Amino acid sequence: MNWGGYCNHTLDDLFAQGAAITDPDKRVPIYREAAAIEQHDVSHLVLFHFTWLWGVSDRVVGFRPMPDGLTRVQGLKLMN
Repeated sequence: MNWGGYCNHTLDDLFAQGAAITDPDKRVPIYREAAAIEQHDVSHLVLFHFTWLWGVSDRVVGFRPMPDGLTRVQGLKLMN
């Protein structure tokens, strides 16, 4: 869902480093560096998330909601 088509491998690496560290004090400098890059590049930064709602019949088996909101039909069955 990269609507703006933004790509920065250094920023991606910083996000991966920050996500791998659980100590908040060690994460802060990494995310500050990432924020500085984003502010310099002035990319499209989404500050919200969607709430996806699904309505599924009780007859449907195997439905798994996905974070991107797209329905995957693999494994779905309609029972009698």
